[in-house]
Amino acid sequence: MSKRRFPFSYILMLACGLSVQGATLADKLTPEALRQGAATLEAGVWTTGDFTVPAGFQLNFAPGAVIQIEPDAVLTVNGAIAAAPRQIFSGPGKVTGRPEVPAVFPEWFGARGDDRSDDTAALQQAALLAANAQGRTLVLGPKRYCFSGDIVIRCHIDCQGVLVNRMVIDESKTADRFRNHLLFYYPARPARLLIEPDTAPIPLDASRFYGVRKDSFKIPQFSAVPRLDRPGETVDLEEGGTLRFFSTDFFTARRNNRNDEHYNKEDVCFLASPAGDVFPEFNFDYLKPEQPSEWQADAQYRKGDYARVGKTVYKAVLASGPQARYTHFRHGTAAVGPRSPAAGTRQKVTYDNGKSDMLNFWVRQEFRVEYVPPQPPLFLRGLQMEISRADAKPERTSVHTQSMVCRRSGVTFDRMRLACTDGRVLLYNLITLTNCVRNVFNNCTFSGALMHGMGYNVMEHNVGCTTFNQCISVNSRDGLAARHGKNITVNGGHYNRIDDHYGRNYVIRDVVFHCVSTALPGHWTAASDIAKQTMAPSHGVVYSGENITIENCIFYRPRSVLCTRMDTADFGGKVVLRDITVVSDRDALIVWHEVAPDFDYAHKVKMPHSVLIDNATITAPHKLTFKLTGVDPKLYTVRGGSVKALPGMRVAP
Repeated sequence: MSKRRFPFSYILMLACGLSVQGATLADKLTPEALRQGAATLEAGVWTTGDFTVPAGFQLNFAPGAVIQIEPDAVLTVNGAIAAAPRQIFSGPGKVTGRPEVPAVFPEWFGARGDDRSDDTAALQQAALLAANAQGRTLVLGPKRYCFSGDIVIRCHIDCQGVLVNRMVIDESKTADRFRNHLLFYYPARPARLLIEPDTAPIPLDASRFYGVRKDSFKIPQFSAVPRLDRPGETVDLEEGGTLRFFSTDFFTARRNNRNDEHYNKEDVCFLASPAGDVFPEFNFDYLKPEQPSEWQADAQYRKGDYARVGKTVYKAVLASGPQARYTHFRHGTAAVGPRSPAAGTRQKVTYDNGKSDMLNFWVRQEFRVEYVPPQPPLFLRGLQMEISRADAKPERTSVHTQSMVCRRSGVTFDRMRLACTDGRVLLYNLITLTNCVRNVFNNCTFSGALMHGMGYNVMEHNVGCTTFNQCISVNSRDGLAARHGKNITVNGGHYNRIDDHYGRNYVIRDVVFHCVSTALPGHWTAASDIAKQTMAPSHGVVYSGENITIENCIFYRPRSVLCTRMDTADFGGKVVLRDITVVSDRDALIVWHEVAPDFDYAHKVKMPHSVLIDNATITAPHKLTFKLTGVDPKLYTVRGGSVKALPGMRVAP
């Protein structure tokens, strides 16, 4: 490549630090210049098409120097970059590569952090480059970065500033998820941090995992497992990888709203050895299904029965068949009759009062297994995010969105703060963890998920081995909520309420609870008005599943210390409440354990092996009592404290 001669006027513009037209990166970084190992771009605009900065080469940016990438072009940077936190890349093209830098700044891509400009594109471009950089770190300075769209994160974050999401509400799009007269809205664009694995989950041939049993620590095949996405190819499951199991062969029905909900089987674990050992242990059986008979119009199907339509197998969520009827607690009864799955899993009914409704009668049987290879650990340090509304309307609005979603295993969140700071926004969720394991939260704070009926500051779905150390999560419906959370440890901190649907192996210790949650007069009726939503005394821990230990915790003014979920009923394994202090101006329940006698849970409800209440006390002269419905009090042992035992309970010295 021959050297290009520039006119004196161009050289003068460079010397004055002005933007220059006509300079190209290829003119500056000739093969000869690249062999020198380093070069400095003087102030001005350097345009480029496809170009590669090789590894081992250092590219220095003088103040005012910017590389402009042409449309559809790719600038690949594999060498070092020496630049201050200011814009050095522009244009519609793409910057990629594996730069030899300890950190990447969003300012390199034009972020301003002035609390006004939309920095979404710059934040995303910087995060993508940081994911492949030598130091794998995105640095956010002491600024306020506004963003209005999703940002995918696969890198460390060091944050001294704040991410600001002033959402725009789409008032044309509403929903009523629970069909309870309480509408919620969506943002015009979701704006979340999405913490993702480096590679997409690999779908596996699920039939290779038939035979997995509850409480097992082994999988039947871990090498040469066939992939579903690439027929003929296999994958070896590596130590440290994550396995996700999902089956619609549901294990229980849920007594909630229309009673046509169910709990699918879900498990997540990581490969603990190269020999197919996994942890945590499996929570369900995954057995090869038997082929049921073809659906028959004259057959009576109970909840949990199977039927086949052609080669497709279904499981009954509600009873159907000749003379079958359905009763709803508010609308009354409806004739059901025969309901073929061929007509759809969700079908219309008409109540005797003339009102129509849609109910889930069947669920199609599926079994899926996914594998995520081992991921490098990520550390998010000091991250802060604030959520509010962009408009000035005074009305409260329930908004179904999240601020962060983590689908990646092995992430550590240090001193993170997530907060909905706008009292007009009743937010669904601040952070969701889903299908991941071994994530840790240290000294994090969460506030503001106040949507009634949902409203989760922290929501975990099918997770394992999550640890919360000295975190604070309040001003919400649930400070910490989960569905299928296994081996969850909460060490210290402060919560308003902790709630899990079908958890397993929970340990909650040294926590201070302020036992309040959202309350809405007229909920489930047309009279519900979110303008009247308040906070009211509630339960400290709400739990269904197996094995829970709560020790050395303080509960302020609870309705109950521990309440089983009345819509699910299962409460099994070993339950221990030890060294519990209740501060209250009235009597309170130590345990509220109830099994609805008039509901078909589609299986035999699980009861605990034992429940030990050891040294639980309440402010004098009040007493701690029990509320047990459909439960044998002989399962309970009371030792010390100020607990009033029920007849039949064992009282130990």
